[in-house]
Amino acid sequence: MTQPTSPVRVVVVDDHAMFRAGVRAELAAAGAGRVEVLAEAADVDEAVAAIATHRPEVVLLDVHLPGGGGVEVMRRRPHPDTRYLALSVSDAAEDDRLSRPAFPGVRVLLVEDLATDGGSKVTFVDGLRNAGAEVVHIFVVFFYGAFPGAEETMAGLGVTLHFLATWNDVLKAAEEGQYFDQADIDGVRDFLDHPVEWSKDHGGRDAG
Repeated sequence: MTQPTSPVRVVVVDDHAMFRAGVRAELAAAGAGRVEVLAEAADVDEAVAAIATHRPEVVLLDVHLPGGGGVEVMRRRPHPDTRYLALSVSDAAEDDRLSRPAFPGVRVLLVEDLATDGGSKVTFVDGLRNAGAEVVHIFVVFFYGAFPGAEETMAGLGVTLHFLATWNDVLKAAEEGQYFDQADIDGVRDFLDHPVEWSKDHGGRDAG
């Protein structure tokens, strides 16, 4: 008989209590029996203490964390066997918190909400690598899948982009379920057929 697998032991680190609560709730619902949240932390010092105390296998780590950022947590390396999933929803290319030296060889999965043309991912991956981290995978919930060259940009960066859905998936579901009127669906299709031109005409990418 196959023995049950022990749950993955996790610490959630983010300075927003609502976000931490949401992550904990999602893990409890979707990862019941497979994921165990050991603790939460809201800043660098709390994170280091929680990791040293609980010795988790995985830390969900906010890149933009008070007290020096997620890189500072990795630099202190409170438990050598812990793996870090770096979380960020910022496109701030000027943020220097990713450029500070971290412990070399730390493996990082960059997690963000969405990817458009991949430009901001280059900034974050380069920053993490400059800090000594190893980054070969990016996970986003939503990938536009429309702007030309986005996947080639990721391949050129040496990373694999993983995602749950694209605009084509949304359009297919909308048409099958008749969730939107035809004018709205045609508008999305127009965007997918000419993403750069559509975005420019509507004040988005390359506008002005």
